[in-house]
Amino acid sequence: DNGCPRRYYCPSTDQKIICPEGSFCRSYSMAPTKCPNFSNCPEGSSAPRFRFSGLVIFAIFVMIIFGVDKFLEYQRDIENMSAQTRMAKKAKVKKSMQTLTHWMLGGQVNEMMMSNKLKGFSSKLLPLTITFEDFKLILPNGTCILQDVSGVLYPGHVTA
Repeated sequence: DNGCPRRYYCPSTDQKIICPEGSFCRSYSMAPTKCPNFSNCPEGSSAPRFRFSGLVIFAIFVMIIFGVDKFLEYQRDIENMSAQTRMAKKAKVKKSMQTLTHWMLGGQVNEMMMSNKLKGFSSKLLPLTITFEDFKLILPNGTCILQDVSGVLYPGHVTA
């Protein structure tokens, strides 16, 4: 044989050593090459094997870093926001929820609740019937408070 075979490394022409675990050895290797991150190299490897679990762990790590960054950015925005701006945002959310509630109940939206962008449109909205089957509600602590609940919510009717 005129060279060192794959899966082995040859530090000299008269030595042939099997590639150790955590490394890989291509043909003509004089020393083992360290297995890259997110790869697996058992003893006698000629090439690294991709490890899917390593990629998943890396992806989760990146998502956590991204989420923490976005949360901190949100916190900075809230801290820099004036009390008046915070009140305006809360009022806008409240107005949106009232409009949605009236629309879901099939009622008319009061002109005072209409935003300036919607003026000129009819305040009469189409009624919406909501049907649900096998509804389940689990609290964040794991307690199930509703299970297998089904029903229909009709527009303009109070349902309890």
